[in-house]
Amino acid sequence: VSDMCNGIQSQASSDWQVFPYFWTTQAWAYQDPLHVVELAMLETKVMPNAQSLGVQLGTQIAAQGWQHVHFIGHSAGAALIQKAADTLRGLVGSATEIHTTFLDPYLDLNYYGKSWYGQNADWADCYYALDTETHNFTDGPLSYAYSVDTTWLDPQKTVATSYCYTPSTPDSTPMASLPCGQQATSSHEWPHYFYANSIVGT
Repeated sequence: VSDMCNGIQSQASSDWQVFPYFWTTQAWAYQDPLHVVELAMLETKVMPNAQSLGVQLGTQIAAQGWQHVHFIGHSAGAALIQKAADTLRGLVGSATEIHTTFLDPYLDLNYYGKSWYGQNADWADCYYALDTETHNFTDGPLSYAYSVDTTWLDPQKTVATSYCYTPSTPDSTPMASLPCGQQATSSHEWPHYFYANSIVGT
C-alpha cells in the first residue's frame, strides 16, 4: 500500500494528497484453514469490518471538503472503499466527485459485491484475475464498474487446455470431452501488481 501510495503521489499534481489506509489485521478472511468452524466464523467478519471502517473513512473525508476523491481497494478493501463512497455520497451529495478502483475485489460468500461495488461513484473501474487461491470469491466483472480481466497479462500465469463437452446423440454417440481452447490462471495479488506498475509506467 505504501509503495502504491508513493507511486501515485510521484505522478500526481501538487493539489492532490495521497494517503495509505492500513487495516491488514481486520482484512483477513481466515487465519488457519485447518479450523473449519473458525474459518466460517472469521469469514463472516470480513465484510462487517470493512463496512464499519468504510463508514468512518467516508465520514472523515466528507468533513474535509475535497473536490475529487479516488478510492483504491484490493481484495476485501473493495468493501471498505465502497462503503466509504456510499457514506461520502450520502453526506456531500454531488459536491465531491468520486472515483472507485477495485483490484481483484472480494465479493463476499454470497457474491454480493458483484452488484454493489461501483455504485455511488462518478467513475468506477475493476481489474481482476482468474485465480485458484480465493475459490472465485474475488472476481469480476462488476455490474457498476468498467472491468478488465488482467489474467492473460500476468507473466507468471499458468495456461492449461480447456475442454468442451459434446452432447450424446440419439444414434448412441456418447458424450465426448474435446480440447477447445486454453484457459489462463493468475494470482490474487496480480491485479494489484498490474495496477501499481501501470501508475509508474512499467
